[in-house]
Amino acid sequence: MTTWHEVSRRSLLAGGAGALTLAVVRIPASFATTPDPFSFKAWTPLVGKTMKTDTGTELRLDRVVDLRKPPVKGEVASNADRYRLHFQVTAGTLGPGLITIIHPAAEPVILFMTRGPGTAVASIDRRGANMLPTKH
Repeated sequence: MTTWHEVSRRSLLAGGAGALTLAVVRIPASFATTPDPFSFKAWTPLVGKTMKTDTGTELRLDRVVDLRKPPVKGEVASNADRYRLHFQVTAGTLGPGLITIIHPAAEPVILFMTRGPGTAVASIDRRGANMLPTKH
């Protein structure tokens, strides 16, 4: 086993050059991980921002309401994300059925929305999601 006393000058220079390269070169955006589009953290930075659906309708995210609460007697404790997204329709109209929103930092997200005059609300409950099969 080599101790730090036995490391050659050449090895130190090579290691230093490698560390300097890693410090200077930035990782391209294509290598960055995208957030889970169904996580609470993926939506909170988007409050007040406008995004589009796959049909071109524009929605502004007005608020994200955290629905997690302490478990009641007989309920399984879970810290899984549970939240509600409140949107304002700013351009276009929403049709019936599922809505695909183009999330600016992740892949498109399909949500079931309850609609009102000029508004839409989606509820996400991730309890038990870790039991679902994963995509390959």
